[in-house]
Amino acid sequence: MRIKGLIALSVFILLFLQLVSAVEFSMKENYSQGETMIAKVSGNFVVPPANNNVFFYEGHVRIPVDWGMVKVDSDYYIYALLEGKHEGNYSISIENVKYMKGSETISGNLARNFTITNATADFSIKPGAVASTGTFSLDVQNLQDKQITITAQTQEANNSDRDITIRTQEGTFVKTDSYSLYSGGNQRINFISGTGYPSLQTIKVSSGSFTYIVPVYISTASLPSQTAYNMEPTELISSIPTNVISKKTIFIYNTGNSEIKNITLTLSDSISPFVNLSQNYIDKIEPNTNLPVELSFFSSAETEVQGTLKANINSQAFLYSQISLKFLNDYVPANETETSSVKTCGELAGKVCSSGEKCDKEIVYAKDNVCCLGSCVSTTKKSSTGIWIAVGILVVIAFGLFLFYKKKYKKARKPVNLLEIARGKK
Repeated sequence: MRIKGLIALSVFILLFLQLVSAVEFSMKENYSQGETMIAKVSGNFVVPPANNNVFFYEGHVRIPVDWGMVKVDSDYYIYALLEGKHEGNYSISIENVKYMKGSETISGNLARNFTITNATADFSIKPGAVASTGTFSLDVQNLQDKQITITAQTQEANNSDRDITIRTQEGTFVKTDSYSLYSGGNQRINFISGTGYPSLQTIKVSSGSFTYIVPVYISTASLPSQTAYNMEPTELISSIPTNVISKKTIFIYNTGNSEIKNITLTLSDSISPFVNLSQNYIDKIEPNTNLPVELSFFSSAETEVQGTLKANINSQAFLYSQISLKFLNDYVPANETETSSVKTCGELAGKVCSSGEKCDKEIVYAKDNVCCLGSCVSTTKKSSTGIWIAVGILVVIAFGLFLFYKKKYKKARKPVNLLEIARGKK
């Protein structure tokens, strides 16, 4: 009997070690009330975990839990919101799965026990794991009976990874941001990713010593490819009557073959009281297209202001348009019309002038670029030609003067000396 017992114990230990070595189930043993549980399950699954076979139990009784799951390669990240769950013993069970242990297929349930203590978490977070193609958000809630400060921080990505940044309430993009929340207060934290290859990264969200490490998988490579963009006009000078709303349009062009994303528009402080933008944030602009931004001008008094409109493209590039405005009483503007088209410059049989060139006829804001319906004339060639002509004229004049004086003094006779004649020298 003793030998049989030892054999049975050995078989049990072998099967237990086989289970542990075949699948890794990583999670904490203890959680505070209201805390978001984050677990990681890794293994070579034949029948993987699915939404219909993950269950939660209090003791032996199945309970409803708000949860989610994110798959990254052969890893599964499971998060669960433990709000409303009191102190006690609980478990998570992933049922009816199959996974490989060497060449053997193992079937059964994967379960882990955990305890909810009598302490209360500083804050909850949802979701506890993220899979995204570019933009996503995390919702946090203060669970304490006092005001707390929550800090979110993204990791430093490798050169090939898609860098994740936080979009602040002011529309800027940063790696770290903080939020002060009163008791029960909620905050949505918005994130965006830049260009690069798909990657698994983490976001740290903390309040004091209470911390979540949220796994984030950014899929779908978005590699830079012939990106080119510009803002037109780069300089806007206008006289405007007072007490009248006047409007102008500035175009942002994407002349590359890949879309540009996350464009934030801001005005310098000097002109912001007098200018309103039709939009402050542009989600994306497709390749070979433009997006018009309407500017509305107004002032009740005569004044003259100068400033800048800046376009921040995903915190990686900046475009500028210089704006000069003169508000005048009783000013009557000319009938100015802005010509724009939904056709490309090629469809309009026009040309795109390069830097150092200007159009000698009408300019049209085409779909893909600023289009010249005439000829592109060099602005540098003409000025350099004029300089060389002027230099040539000066050289000719100087040479002529030199020949004139040389000839004059060569032919001049020596003056007659009467004293020398009287002495018989001549």
